[in-house]
Amino acid sequence: DDDGEEVNILDGIFTLIFYNLIEIDYLSFHVNILYLTYVASDPKYRIENLYQMIKKMHGRLIEIDEILDVGDDIKDFQVFIPKWIDYLLLQNNPNDDTLITSALRLLNDEEAYLQYARTYANTHPHLYDRVIREYIDQKDWEQVLKIGNEALAYIPISNSFRSNIALKCANAAYQINEMSSIEKYWLEAFRSTPNMIHYFRMRLLGKHYDQYQSEIASIYQQNKIDVKEYYLIHFFEQDIHTTIKEWMDIYLQEDDEHMFIKEITLLFLLLFYARKNNNEITYQLVDTLLKNDSLSFNELWIGTHYDDNQDLHSLFYDFFIGWQKDIKIKKEYQDALLLRIQMYISRYIQRMMHLKKRQAYAHCALLIVTYAHLCESLYHSDPYDIIDAYKKRYKGRRVFVETLIELSERF
Repeated sequence: DDDGEEVNILDGIFTLIFYNLIEIDYLSFHVNILYLTYVASDPKYRIENLYQMIKKMHGRLIEIDEILDVGDDIKDFQVFIPKWIDYLLLQNNPNDDTLITSALRLLNDEEAYLQYARTYANTHPHLYDRVIREYIDQKDWEQVLKIGNEALAYIPISNSFRSNIALKCANAAYQINEMSSIEKYWLEAFRSTPNMIHYFRMRLLGKHYDQYQSEIASIYQQNKIDVKEYYLIHFFEQDIHTTIKEWMDIYLQEDDEHMFIKEITLLFLLLFYARKNNNEITYQLVDTLLKNDSLSFNELWIGTHYDDNQDLHSLFYDFFIGWQKDIKIKKEYQDALLLRIQMYISRYIQRMMHLKKRQAYAHCALLIVTYAHLCESLYHSDPYDIIDAYKKRYKGRRVFVETLIELSERF
C-alpha cells in the first residue's frame, strides 16, 4: 500500500466475502487457490508454499485431495502425500491436527498410520487415539487393548491423551471380561492426569483401592497438579490431624477464596456431623458438594460399565460414611478446628451480605444450620441460639432471613 506495508490480497477478498460485497463459493475459492499453489510451485517448495497458503486462509479446513477435482495438472500426488504428512508432523503445531488426520486418511493404510503414531507419539499422541477409535467402531476389543497398551508405553506419562486412551482400554477390558485389568487402567488415567475425577473413579467405583493407595499418594504428591485438586484429594489421603493443622492455619489467613475453602469446609462439617447424625442435614451437605460447579463429576463414568444415570449421591454418601468410621479425631483438634470454622462462616456470610450476593444465601444458611446442629450434637447447646443470632444480625436482609428460617424448620 502507500505506506509500504505488505497487503495480503486474500485477506482483502475474505473481507469482501464476509460483508457480502461479492458473491463467491467460499470453499471452491479455497480449493482453487490451493490447486494453483500446488501446480505453480517448484516441487522443492511446494509443501512449504501450500502450508503457508493454508495459514493465510486462517486455517480454513478442506480435504487436501479436493484439489484433484479442479484440473488434470496435478502431478506426483501420491509421492507428495507422505512428504506432506511428515512436514505437518514436524511442525509440532496442535492446530494442524485436523490437517494431519485428513492427510493420513489418504494413505488408506492402517499399518502406515500406526507407524506414524509410534514415531510421533511424543508430539502427536492423538494419532494413537484415532487408531484405537477405529477398532472401537469395529468392536475389536482385543485390538483396542493391544494398540492401547502400546500407546500407554509410547506416549509420555504427563500427556492427557494417555489418560483418554487408558479409559478406552478400561472399557475394552470390561467388554471382554478382563475385570482384573479395569482398575489398573483407571490408575494409568490418574497417573497421566492426577485429578479429582480420576481419583474418585477409583475410590467410589473401584473394588481394590487399597492395592493402589500408596501408588496414588505418590503420584499426586510428586506431580504438579491444580492446588484445588490437590487439597481435595489430600483431604481423603492424609492423616486427619495433619489435615486439620494445615487448615487451621489456612482459616486464619482470612482469605475466603483460598484453595477450595468452601468445599473443604463442607467436607469438615460433613465429617464431624455424620459421625453422630444421619439425617436431612447430612443429605443436604452431600447434595451441595456434588452439585458444586467446581466439583464436576460428569466424566466419572467414562471408562466404566456404569452409565450417568447412576445414583452418585448414594455412591458418595456410602463411601464417605465408610471412610469416616475409621477416623479417630482428638478432641482438642476438633474443638480448635470448629472454632476456626465458626470464624470462617461468620466472615464469609458478612462478605456475602456486603456484596449482596443473593445466590449465596442458601449456602450461607446451610453453613449456619449445619454448624448450629453440630454444636448441639457435640456440646449439647441450643442450635437456635446460633440461628437466632444470625437472624438478628442480618434482620434487614429479608430474603436471607427467610431462607435461613425455611432451612432451619426443615431440620
